[in-house]
Amino acid sequence: MKKFLLWPAGILATFSLIGVVSCNTEANKQNLTDTSKVTSAPDTSHIAPSTGWTYSESEDKMTSKKTYHASIDAKELLHFDAPYDGGCAAVLFVRKMAGETDVFVQFSKAQLIIDSYDGSNFRVRFDDKPSSTYTFVSASDHSSDVAFLKNTSKFLKNLKNSKKVIIEMEFYQQGTRAIEFDTEGLQWNH
Repeated sequence: MKKFLLWPAGILATFSLIGVVSCNTEANKQNLTDTSKVTSAPDTSHIAPSTGWTYSESEDKMTSKKTYHASIDAKELLHFDAPYDGGCAAVLFVRKMAGETDVFVQFSKAQLIIDSYDGSNFRVRFDDKPSSTYTFVSASDHSSDVAFLKNTSKFLKNLKNSKKVIIEMEFYQQGTRAIEFDTEGLQWNH
């Protein structure tokens, strides 16, 4: 007998729930089609176009000296075979730390081939100019996913005046790959 009384209560609760959901759906449809509440986008014509560069600074707690960073992501992910499959992000960094300026490329998951004694020469191309050879060295902690430029002054001068740079690097069991960065608008005065 108790089961018989629960059936009508369950059916009534189900119909009530369906009614509430359909009313809310009708109200939402009406709100989506009501264009009188739509506002225009703010005027951004006075704002300078943004670049892809990200800037940051940090302070060394032991010396109180500042470290400055600028970074930009590569235009596309690199695609490797296993175990590095799934897309590898590349980031180009410029860093001023302890009076020295460093330029380096770091990868989210990759293993670079860099001669541990002399560094490795990789081709670099700025805009539509012919490519040049630059020497990259490994990090002091021997990380295989980052390469530091050996002499930064010429590279940095070209970087500041370029719209794009392509760096060709060699990866363990993956061959050489060209990594392109849209570099226009670098603001570096450190």
